[in-house]
Amino acid sequence: LDKIICNLPFKTLGIDSDNGSEFINEHLCGYCETNKIIFTRSREYKKDDNAHIEQKNYTHVRKIVGYARYDSIEAVMVMNDLYIHELDLFQNLFQPSVKLQEKVRIGSRIKRIYDKPKTPLDRLIETGKYNQEKVQYYLDLRRKLNPFELARIIEEKIERIYSLANRSVKSAFCPKNVYRPRLVRMFIRPVKDLGPGIGETKIFPDCISKLKQIYHKEVLLETR
Repeated sequence: LDKIICNLPFKTLGIDSDNGSEFINEHLCGYCETNKIIFTRSREYKKDDNAHIEQKNYTHVRKIVGYARYDSIEAVMVMNDLYIHELDLFQNLFQPSVKLQEKVRIGSRIKRIYDKPKTPLDRLIETGKYNQEKVQYYLDLRRKLNPFELARIIEEKIERIYSLANRSVKSAFCPKNVYRPRLVRMFIRPVKDLGPGIGETKIFPDCISKLKQIYHKEVLLETR
């Protein structure tokens, strides 16, 4: 928290966490009291209370390191190095994102209208509520950095992280609803060969489209 607060380009007024024991404990409560930070929590079983944070579990975690199991000290060190340095700079200074402005119902369909893509740094500047010195530092840093070089380093470190995954745990590479061996069995029907009477397994045409969906989903999650 000291490192995070030191690097934030605005004043930290409060912390609103979920209900895990990693947050709801005497250590964090005492830290907030000492530093005069308001400490609140979301409601139990209400993920929508922190919806903007929860979505980062995919865009900033699963989309980067996948669903593999990383249980070694070396893997932790490499992941921390990636998130503290190149990935942090790339996502906050160069990676634009869009925000949902409104939803318009057109018949039975809903049209979502988004704003123009902007980086987190640009969105912060638009608010006008920031530490001028720190923001100027990040602006100068963005002019000096090469986003293509950052992307290359990120790819190299991600490959290194993948190589450190614990491959003895097969299910850890994929969420339950995408795990290939389990789903494929659902769409394969055993049939009897009319010739010599030897049983064989055949995939029916109506299953092909579903298997393609599973394949593309796995590629997206980088589980193949």
